[in-house]
Amino acid sequence: MHSQSKRLLLATFMGSLLAATSMGEKAIPCPLVSPSRAQVDEEVPLAPDGRPGFGTEGTARQVGEKFRSPSAQESAFLKSLMDLPGEILVIREMARRTYLQRGYFKILDSRTAAELRDLYAGFDGLLSTAQEVFGKGGARAKVLASMMTDLRFQLRADLLRIYEEEGPELRKGLGILAGSQNGFYDLKDGEVREITKRVDLSAARLRAVRSDLDALRERGDALAPGEADPAWGAELLSLRGISDSDERGVALRETQKKINARMRRLESMLFTPRLEPKVRQDIDRRRALQDQAELHLERVKTFLFVPPFDQNPTKALLDMARGERHRFAMSEGLRGLDADPMHAELCYWTGKAAWEFLDARQSRQWFDRYLALVGIRSDEQSTLKDRELSAHEKDALEKVMGAFLGGGPTGPR
Repeated sequence: MHSQSKRLLLATFMGSLLAATSMGEKAIPCPLVSPSRAQVDEEVPLAPDGRPGFGTEGTARQVGEKFRSPSAQESAFLKSLMDLPGEILVIREMARRTYLQRGYFKILDSRTAAELRDLYAGFDGLLSTAQEVFGKGGARAKVLASMMTDLRFQLRADLLRIYEEEGPELRKGLGILAGSQNGFYDLKDGEVREITKRVDLSAARLRAVRSDLDALRERGDALAPGEADPAWGAELLSLRGISDSDERGVALRETQKKINARMRRLESMLFTPRLEPKVRQDIDRRRALQDQAELHLERVKTFLFVPPFDQNPTKALLDMARGERHRFAMSEGLRGLDADPMHAELCYWTGKAAWEFLDARQSRQWFDRYLALVGIRSDEQSTLKDRELSAHEKDALEKVMGAFLGGGPTGPR
């Protein structure tokens, strides 16, 4: 394939990735598939849910080929990953509209945007004071009773939390892999294996979430599993007639036990609760590596006197020459990226450290990695259109483009 055709293919991929994962864009519904184990050739690498994945044995060259010159099967695989967040957004939006119609958002301040994360936060707050709310009765008690007996509403909370965690993770992983094919940085085999392992993990969890959210969709059947039980709602509202606070608390807990028991039975039918124990070790490992990278980031900022880490510096640090501090900062940054190659902020500050003493063409690699992780490609206008750049994004873009055009250091150090 000619280089121009390859660049066009990668540009199309990055544009599709940005559109598929943008929170502000309307997602296009795609056919939903069960996350059951795929009937695939044994040689095809598998993700933790048994579906096709990148696997953990591919080299940078092998994984790069999937982006540069994908077969029809590989193109379908990449498209399925790009489509995942958008498919979930469609189902999430349907749920949000249902809750608007049911009046659930009335528990929030009228100035609060009608977003599900705000609704669930408001529900948690109201639930913590349920005994008092039902003691007073009124409109808030009726809404709270409806939400507590709506098992689908409660089960969606954990699923959407997983989506909030894994959606950005998947975007970053695909972005840095794709960007390495036509950008100003290369990925080592070990980095690629770590990234593809994390992409497979995110994709597996998102596929389970997608299928579960689809299974929990309201379909107009009042007798379907998970639909609110009017008898429980009546029990909750009857608590107003119990004047003694302790007795009211006992009655509330008894009703909650019945609600939770049925909710656990419904939950046992979903994919996510069955997948989570299988991937818990991978999730914990990822979190530990991310925490390790955060510690290195703090050290990088300390060496670079980045607020608030510029407060009360040690005498040893003050005695260091500027260039020496930047070399130590870069070393800490590289150690952090060994732990978490998908840490965008660490890429940026490692680039800032390197910019002090390396040639612009050498140090731009970390800025370009940072841009790939936040969804920006310097040569693809579609990733910049209608986007308000942050100060770091502007700085990184200027440095990448300045080095590309043959200029020296640009922007503040």
